[in-house]
Amino acid sequence: MKRFLFFIVLFISILVVGTWWYLCPLLKSFPRPSGPFPVGVAAYHLVDKNRLEDATPSDKRELMVNILYPSDRDNKNMTFPYQPAKMAALATYRAQGSIIPGFVWRCLLGNIMDFAQPNALISSKKSSYPLIVFLPGIGGDNLYQVYLEDLASHGYIVVELEPAGDVPIVVFPDGRVVELRAQFRAAMEQNNRNQIYDYRTKAHYRWLHDIEFVVKKLEQINDEVASPFYQKLDLHNVGFMGHSHGGWVMADFCATHDMCKAGINLDGWTKTVNVTTPFTKDFLFLLNESGFDVAFEKQVNVMGPKAHIVKVPGADHTAFSDYILLKQPFAYLFGVATQDADEVRMRIAQHIRDFFDERLRGIEV
Repeated sequence: MKRFLFFIVLFISILVVGTWWYLCPLLKSFPRPSGPFPVGVAAYHLVDKNRLEDATPSDKRELMVNILYPSDRDNKNMTFPYQPAKMAALATYRAQGSIIPGFVWRCLLGNIMDFAQPNALISSKKSSYPLIVFLPGIGGDNLYQVYLEDLASHGYIVVELEPAGDVPIVVFPDGRVVELRAQFRAAMEQNNRNQIYDYRTKAHYRWLHDIEFVVKKLEQINDEVASPFYQKLDLHNVGFMGHSHGGWVMADFCATHDMCKAGINLDGWTKTVNVTTPFTKDFLFLLNESGFDVAFEKQVNVMGPKAHIVKVPGADHTAFSDYILLKQPFAYLFGVATQDADEVRMRIAQHIRDFFDERLRGIEV
């Protein structure tokens, strides 16, 4: 009997240790970006002194902006910790009110490595690079680096906005952590659709102002001799892309702003803000395999022949984020991808590259 109990305890111990080892971290290793350039990343803290803000203690609208770009570093296979401060804060945030303790969240979300080197020198191989501005989904974890790194490795400068208060976690350089606004978090937890729609409508217009503000800052960064990006941003070839709520904001922006040469909405749709101006430049709606309802199709038809719809086989809504890297069986259980997740990820990345290569660089695909 003692021998039997010993083997039961041993089996359970091996199972627990093995499961812990497999799940930490929860994401698979980042794939090496498919382009010829190594990738660098730089973070900027921007403050819009002309707008008041209720999410941050300064009472001014504050944003974190991550810039991913082609670099000239020697070893493109070298990996680096994936946004460690942000992931640590996200683990703490996820543990709040959860039955899963903080140390488990730190295990699941820690020790992730990617290929973007902080503050690497930008590549000198070209005089300038096309620019892509990116917005996340609202209320989501704001993790998209697998796709943004890949774009940067193909010779794009990608600017990722982190709208404080509208995503779960934004970490500022001074250590301040701004969480998702309490009223929006409560509305989502209670599934209060009216409050959610009202909040998203207000955020829609707040984010339009964020884009305008960030674009002006990028113009300044491009003109500053001391800037590491001096004259490296090709401001004549600018694309805009967003996921979910951010994708629909980008559709609105590209319909009304001449600076947008081409844009992509990654599986985004809203019932409260319509875009009624026909596009004068190409805009791609890259959607999950089922697409959206008839109302969405009608809305896109209003946008004219420059609006294109492509549905990605095997993709669910979260497939357009870093959660496409979830280890099995979680990618399947959470419905991230109904087909092989790596193949779905590569399809999405290829659609994004092909669209921008043709519209921003004139490359036939």
